Amino acid sequence: MGKILENNGDALSADNVEHLVLYDSPPSPCSRRCRITMLEKGLDWDTVNVNLALMEQRHPDYLAINPNGFVPTLAHGDLVIIESGVINSYLEDQFPEVPLIPATAIDAAAVRMWQASELAMAKVFRPVMYALNGGPIKHISRTEEEAEQIARLATTDPYDLDWERRVWRLEVLSREQIQQNLAWLRAWLQPIELALRDADFLVGNQFSQADIAVYPRLCMYANVDLDISADEFPNVTRWMATLADRPSFVDSETEAARGYSALVRSDMMKKVRAQFQLDECERDPGLVEEIREYGRQLRDKFGVDKLLNATASTRALPQPAAEFRVEARQRQSPRSSKPQKISLYGWQRSPHARRIEMLLRALDVDFDTVEVDVAREENRLPEFLALNPLGEVPVLLVDDTPIFDSLAIAEYLGNTYSSPSLYVPQSSVEVATHNTWLALESGTHKEFSPLLAPLQFAGSAREPAALGDERHRYLASRMLQKLQFIEDALAESVFLCDTKPAYADIAWYSRIAFMLQTSVADELRRLANIERWLQDMRRFTGDTLDVG
Repeated sequence: MGKILENNGDALSADNVEHLVLYDSPPSPCSRRCRITMLEKGLDWDTVNVNLALMEQRHPDYLAINPNGFVPTLAHGDLVIIESGVINSYLEDQFPEVPLIPATAIDAAAVRMWQASELAMAKVFRPVMYALNGGPIKHISRTEEEAEQIARLATTDPYDLDWERRVWRLEVLSREQIQQNLAWLRAWLQPIELALRDADFLVGNQFSQADIAVYPRLCMYANVDLDISADEFPNVTRWMATLADRPSFVDSETEAARGYSALVRSDMMKKVRAQFQLDECERDPGLVEEIREYGRQLRDKFGVDKLLNATASTRALPQPAAEFRVEARQRQSPRSSKPQKISLYGWQRSPHARRIEMLLRALDVDFDTVEVDVAREENRLPEFLALNPLGEVPVLLVDDTPIFDSLAIAEYLGNTYSSPSLYVPQSSVEVATHNTWLALESGTHKEFSPLLAPLQFAGSAREPAALGDERHRYLASRMLQKLQFIEDALAESVFLCDTKPAYADIAWYSRIAFMLQTSVADELRRLANIERWLQDMRRFTGDTLDVG
């Protein structure tokens, strides 16, 4: 696993012949699945540890590498890839000797669905972690002003600083929301239990990226006092025990991650969590001094006083090795045969459903449509949940097999159909570049979704409250920061990847075209390259949304 790189210019380890650098965070399950993949493939790499507790992922040095501000990021020489699923797909294409994706398109789509399901679970799990662990730890080890001062070493972004204040104040989730999230997380185990009923692994009864995607975060259930018992989930516990003994799973768990798990699972942290789940008048006075002393110990453990004496970020973050050029490999597409019937379950107000409809038309595929009105919660009906337990559109019914998640659907369609008018990446580097555009698009949901929600849910019981001028300005500003990457790319190219549109163009178009129907339309129209590209995409897709 090479060495830890601390500062820009640090030499790579001698065994790292591929110049692979993983921007990692030891406790992160997303990073761990990349470590597992590289270990399975027998690769050597070096590591840059990004300290999430200090918000290093929001430092300008890191945002220049990964505009989404998440871990992990992989640098393969001068090639930079973001998001764990994209990274692991690239590793599959570039180092195919040990395959971790099934050979058929339908099984490859099943792997993608498990990855998407885990991402949906993460959106529920992360706030619980902050509410039950991150918040209490910061609350007892530093003052609110000190927490903000430390955060400012990495970022001055108002949203980031507001988040830090909410974490310290224990305002991430209410007690009721915590219990709702924990119940959702427990229910999420049921499809896994069912999938493993007569199988050792999640897809095709062979070890794959599906197992790599799901296992690391399930290991963290105990960090929030969620027990996965053999009585309730015998198949899940059997599967987890098998994977826990696999060498790549053993070696991918870092000492720092084990230490963090030990801390949050300790009896003392359980006491802290229990106390903070009570109103102040209900808390045990006898524990006040014990918790205060524990806070002093954590203050020393995390070096709070040293950080408070720092005047700037403590280092220049190591950058990718621009002098190493990757030799791309040709991608081997999964085997596929064309189905007899395709039905698209979508919603006309969903960018993700609309992009799949556009892709189907671009590929000249015959399909039926079934409208699922999410505003009226038709996605929560039993017949739809039977197709997608996550209750999200779109779903593609391929003969009798449902495929959910727009990326899983798009990859299946790309493996099954082709069109001379659509750019299809062929090499490992081309696919990674294309999918990195998709990862960037996926990472915009925090900014785009609140701005789009008033249009999507207008007149329904789910219509959101007004954002307020300050919140609206902030979200619009961050949205434009993300879109500047598109604007700059389109200054050099007709479309994002080639002279022909790719699925990445369709995905971004489906998002931006909807945003032109919202209150940020004027800001968007100031981006001249995007405005030209929108007209090209409108002609290509035949889309009827007003983007003129």
